[in-house]
Amino acid sequence: RPRDTVHVVAPSGPFDRPLFDVGLAVIAERYSPVLRPDLGSAYRYLAGDDSRRAEELSHALLDPSARAIFCARGGYGSARLLPRLPFADAAPSLFTGFSDLTSVHAALQVLGRVSIHGPVLTQLGKQPPEVRDYFFRLLESP
Repeated sequence: RPRDTVHVVAPSGPFDRPLFDVGLAVIAERYSPVLRPDLGSAYRYLAGDDSRRAEELSHALLDPSARAIFCARGGYGSARLLPRLPFADAAPSLFTGFSDLTSVHAALQVLGRVSIHGPVLTQLGKQPPEVRDYFFRLLESP
């Protein structure tokens, strides 16, 4: 719902900051995003080392006040985190993203969880209004 708390995470590759900022502004118009100050970290071809990314995503998955988790971008790296993530104890928030993040979708869906294979923040700002509207209707539908 509008004004709900949502997490923004970077469990895969580093991202283009200007594209990310546009996507973040899109969700911030509707929701209350929570992100770590080290979200923009980079370690080689990843958005920080495995420990940083696993800790960030674990915190988002376990937060009962969050209604959704938005990913900064796909790329590569989320599958490396799967053994470290607390899927069985995850709060019932919607996970959104695509590309490399399909590994997280699969892990959630094995547990019967619903997730949305949809835009990451670096792509959301480039979508036409009708795509954004559809995405938000999907997120907010019962």
